[in-house]
Amino acid sequence: MIPSKIKDYRNKECIQYLKDTVSIYKVFDLKALKLDGFVNQLETRNALLEELFEIAKKNENTETIESLDERRDRAIVGIRKIADGYGSYFEIDKAQAGKLITTHIDKYGSSIYRMNYLAETTALNGVLSDMETDGAVVSAVALLDLTPWVAELKQANIEFNRMYLLRNTDLANQPDQNLRDARTEIYPIFDLLMEKTASYYSAFDKVEYKTIMNQMDELTTKYNESVPKRSPKPKTPPTA
Repeated sequence: MIPSKIKDYRNKECIQYLKDTVSIYKVFDLKALKLDGFVNQLETRNALLEELFEIAKKNENTETIESLDERRDRAIVGIRKIADGYGSYFEIDKAQAGKLITTHIDKYGSSIYRMNYLAETTALNGVLSDMETDGAVVSAVALLDLTPWVAELKQANIEFNRMYLLRNTDLANQPDQNLRDARTEIYPIFDLLMEKTASYYSAFDKVEYKTIMNQMDELTTKYNESVPKRSPKPKTPPTA
């Protein structure tokens, strides 16, 4: 089947895409196809995702949180890209500085900007601690003129954490699973359904599986086409 760019869909698109997926499957006898449990799980988790999305939309801090998250993403990605570029620099001291910085960033995760909110905050706190207290890293940052980038990352991370805690206080009586976590957890459920559909088709060669796969290809193509038309941030979830 055509790979879905579901991680790059906006929240509303993701939810609707999964609803449309469930609708495609429910036309068929899912028990006979041995897919009922997988589809029901996807539908249940998508209902939770939609509920969290509606809660988030109503909270005045959500837009600010997403903006701050994008801001700190740009900072850590920018720092790493610059350092990585210097890793091949013709001046040995700057090349070593670049490699040192990328090594210290990567020890907290190869794609920090893709982590859920709390995990990213923890990882960035570690990165910032190294850049402010480890003598070799501090020197490397100064040598590559990355001090303003580090200051931007620190400020964005502090402001993000403050607003995130404020929103969680506002939502104390609401479902406590945040929207990004819910999205992250639903991807493997969707992937498993797609894998089972394809493997059962290979094993049993029933026309129903092939029909579902064809319809999913059409649906996925339609949603995937929306992604190149904008410039989304490289992590989930994009804004509504």
